[in-house]
Amino acid sequence: MAIREKPGQDINVVHHEGAANSTSDKEMASDPPDTTIYSAALATFVSVAPLISIINEDIGPVSSYTWMATSWTISGAVSVAVCGSVSDLVGRRWVAIGSGILGVVGAVIGATAKKVPTVIAAMTIIGVAAGGCLNSHPAICELVPTRARGNTLGVVNLVTSMWSVFGSLFAFHMADKYGWRSVFWVALAIHATGSILCFIFYKPSEPLALDGKTRMQVLHEFDWIGLAGLMTGPTLILLGISWLGDGYGSKDAHFIAPLITGIVTCIALGFYEAYIPQSPILHPHLFKMVRSFTIVLVLVFVGGMLFYSLQSLYPVYVQALFTGPNPTKIGLWSVCLGAGTTLGGVSSGFLITKLKSTRLMLLFGIFIMAVFIALMAVPKPGDNSMALAFSFFGGIGIGWEQTLAILVIQLACPNEWIGFANGILGLFRICGGAAGTAIYSTVLSTQTRKYLPKLIAQAAVGAGLPPTSLEDFMTTFLGRDPSAAAQLPGVNAAVMKAAAEAAKLAYYKSFRLVWLVTIPFGVAGIIAALVTADQSHKLVDSTAITLKAEEKAATQSGRK
Repeated sequence: MAIREKPGQDINVVHHEGAANSTSDKEMASDPPDTTIYSAALATFVSVAPLISIINEDIGPVSSYTWMATSWTISGAVSVAVCGSVSDLVGRRWVAIGSGILGVVGAVIGATAKKVPTVIAAMTIIGVAAGGCLNSHPAICELVPTRARGNTLGVVNLVTSMWSVFGSLFAFHMADKYGWRSVFWVALAIHATGSILCFIFYKPSEPLALDGKTRMQVLHEFDWIGLAGLMTGPTLILLGISWLGDGYGSKDAHFIAPLITGIVTCIALGFYEAYIPQSPILHPHLFKMVRSFTIVLVLVFVGGMLFYSLQSLYPVYVQALFTGPNPTKIGLWSVCLGAGTTLGGVSSGFLITKLKSTRLMLLFGIFIMAVFIALMAVPKPGDNSMALAFSFFGGIGIGWEQTLAILVIQLACPNEWIGFANGILGLFRICGGAAGTAIYSTVLSTQTRKYLPKLIAQAAVGAGLPPTSLEDFMTTFLGRDPSAAAQLPGVNAAVMKAAAEAAKLAYYKSFRLVWLVTIPFGVAGIIAALVTADQSHKLVDSTAITLKAEEKAATQSGRK
């Protein structure tokens, strides 16, 4: 017989007699649909993001082409928070199915686009869909005992590793063989498959947060103003930060206006949520659990500053210092980073029940991530093995921290609100990533403007370039096709080689500062991990929710 404790307690569970040590076959059958939906979000971004330059060259060019990736980030960040909160009340099944359908619509628009702005619109739609797809973590975890959530997340990371490890290689291969539009057709297939599987197999029982209320009562009491604020404030903040990363200065209205407006909106939303609505969408009581909840959000914000910035700058770093403009080689280097991330995500999930200290494991993950990302300042051009090793171990820290943060914040809050917890965690992580990317991109841009012209000019003249040809050489060499500089008067192989080596040195000096700038953020993450509350005592044989088939079977069994 199913016994449900009252919502609002430390851990809300549905405990199954005789099932303490195993998860039912029907519950396990719901994992593939949710994992497929999660794969749809991951696969689309990692496949499209590496190809935005290729897409821009084909149907552009436009200067705003980077928004093909940025639009996904912004819409996905806000959507994951909204979908998490809403799914706690209305259930996750139709959120998952609807997200898959929306992803299909976005994929069709992207695959048939004839202009870059159309692809940007498609990625915005797919980003909104991704918010619902990323809600798969609580959907899967609430169906298994809390002690099995780590293993479950580890399996999800393992199953989706083909995208996290080989996503960029797959993207370049598909673009080379079938054209860039093919990745959108693949995205369509995954979204459609996920929706169909969820419709057939994923049928959970009523959400815990309903607590006996009808859906009409939920709609009547719903915090619509809070929802509007949750959608507006973070969107404006992310928009402003993205404009800064796009090259607008810190004094430019493109950056200042949306950022300030977004911050004011979020502050006003905080006061509103604390005092006015009957059922606040942001659940202010959770933020009062400082060591269990709020500090974890600080940690994932910092983790996002380290991870997403590394992910976005890594291809530029690899190309500039080690491989040159070779998509296949860049993709192979990305495999190393992705493999580390996957290993960290899988191993941490499986080890949590053995090591039994979420706080120390979080500390280990953020420490490894911070140390090895900072150590990437050491390898010089030609130090390929060292750079690969540091990126691999940095990836392990990233995967370790990401998986544990999801697990810890789920354990910290009541089970009826783990969708909100997962969503707000995703929002904080992506906001941290946007802030970090803007900071590091600004540092990189400033440093390259400082070193590139100076070092290349010195090297070229030193190799025999006539001073009278220097201006034309610099303009051409720093343009879109550096090899065209070889056709200029006075330029020979020695000059081109010297200039290329100088460019690598300039990028080494520029990236060195970028990696060093990550150190204070890494230290902040380590401190946050040190003061988080340990949640290991909540890894028990208790399940939050059941599938309808299981609930029906338990009821019938109890009547016998």
